[in-house]
Amino acid sequence: MHVSGINNTGTINAHNFNSTVITGNHNNQNPQEPNQPGASSINPTEIRTLREKVTNKLRRLKLAGASNPHEEFCRPKITAFCSETTNPDILADKLYEAGTLSKQDVNRVKSNSVRYDKNDALYDLVVSKRALFNLLEALKTSGNENILKLIEELADS
Repeated sequence: MHVSGINNTGTINAHNFNSTVITGNHNNQNPQEPNQPGASSINPTEIRTLREKVTNKLRRLKLAGASNPHEEFCRPKITAFCSETTNPDILADKLYEAGTLSKQDVNRVKSNSVRYDKNDALYDLVVSKRALFNLLEALKTSGNENILKLIEELADS
């Protein structure tokens, strides 16, 4: 048997010639698939740090004359947000639970049959409501941590 490494959920992958076996993880919990609800590699401290970075970037955009800094913040990566968000229905529900979206907003998102269109409606609502901070936690808890990485890139630029 050859152990190839431990992934970000703590799962050890062991290879034996023609097969891959998941043998367990470091905290005796069931392994989570990436981008599934509950599978989070971002801890609360990282969310706070990201929130501070986003706050600073929004402040700089406002000082530069942006009428809607949230829109200007998202613009460079909005296509990636829409194409790479994997759980828009769950994300919409999380934003509803946080009080960011109304039930009508959630229905607007979920009424689209194509995932990209769901995401487009979702991010349009978040930007128009200037709710990027609520989005951060919702991305984490909906299994869309990959978008947090994109947001961090934008905040650092």
